[in-house]
Amino acid sequence: MELSTLFRCGTTALKRMNVPRYSSKYSKKVFTVHQHLLVHFVRELEKRTYRGLIYRLEDSKAVDNLLGLKRIPHFTTPQKLLKRVPKA
Repeated sequence: MELSTLFRCGTTALKRMNVPRYSSKYSKKVFTVHQHLLVHFVRELEKRTYRGLIYRLEDSKAVDNLLGLKRIPHFTTPQKLLKRVPKA
């Protein structure tokens, strides 16, 4: 599957699951929770490290457009979000 299809399906799934866009009302609102979860999803699919994934995002402008990223997150940012998200 292409990444564009995965991102479209992933965003609709996150909207249907009522995942909040921001983790707190005091968030800086630079990145959404949806963007972080989709970045983590791509990392799991491609079996990359967080640092390798950020390098891939830097190289691919299409991914930036699909995710709506204004800037590339630091490689620890998605990793720290997963620690804050409660386990199912």
